[in-house]
Amino acid sequence: MEISIFGAAILSSLAGVCFAGIGIAYRYGEPRGISPMQSFFFASLIGAGWCLAGGIGELPSAPWFLVPAAFALGLSQYLPVRLMQIILKLGPLSPMWSALMLYFVPVILFSSMFLGEPFTLWNLASVLAAVLAVLAAAVGGSDSGPEKPAMGRRGRLVYGLLLLALLFANCLLGMGQKLLATFQTADGYNLMDRCGTLFLGVMYLGIALPLLVNICIEKGWNFKARVWPLTALLAAAGTVGGMMLQTFMLPYPAALYFTCSSSASVLFAAIFSAAVFKERRTKWWYATVGATVLSILLTNGGTVWEKLCLWLEK
Repeated sequence: MEISIFGAAILSSLAGVCFAGIGIAYRYGEPRGISPMQSFFFASLIGAGWCLAGGIGELPSAPWFLVPAAFALGLSQYLPVRLMQIILKLGPLSPMWSALMLYFVPVILFSSMFLGEPFTLWNLASVLAAVLAVLAAAVGGSDSGPEKPAMGRRGRLVYGLLLLALLFANCLLGMGQKLLATFQTADGYNLMDRCGTLFLGVMYLGIALPLLVNICIEKGWNFKARVWPLTALLAAAGTVGGMMLQTFMLPYPAALYFTCSSSASVLFAAIFSAAVFKERRTKWWYATVGATVLSILLTNGGTVWEKLCLWLEK
């Protein structure tokens, strides 16, 4: 089904809003004793079931290394979830989600250094804007909201380092996907295009396993809070809905999708957290959100206009 560029931008933005639902689920559950690990464990189970149901038919086309690679990359996502659990105890949602959505910056550097992709002045400007976003988030960490204690200089330093760690930990999956996309299946297709649904299903299983082990060891289950099904369903809807829309948008310009999706995710999370969670909109709040969106736009600045022009000419 063909849709217009405007329609593609709307759907891309909706995917970003879906992904922001994951962070909102974490932020809503954390003060009620529901850990991000518990919420995303159930979300991962739902995602695994959904994707494996649709992707099991891709197994005959998959090379031997796809399943272990997908599972290992899923295991790597334990670290970002763990870091998010720590960061949300120290500060608000907006800086954390901004750092999370800047995962593409290390992926760009990785692709340039190891996969031979060009690194342009636009990319350099994007990296600098991403650094400014994380710095602004760290400096503004003391303006956390009414329920968070103020941070001292040392606390801000630790908070900033945790945000940087989250940014780099979250990029491992993107790097793995970029690397796998350089391979082809036996029938000549791009590996991620041909076996992407299977990859996601196994990846979700890889995410769920360490979360299950961690929660059981720490006895971190909380089924007493009545809202635990809501946080689980919100996180599941966020990740599965975002991934489904992302798959639907594959035929459209990647620059269009990425710009709209990431920008919408950061903006929606920031506005929602300020309106509902009463996070303070200080100058650092605006600086963090603005620098994040700027970094996203700069990443695609050299290609968006060209690709849109080519798309409109068709």
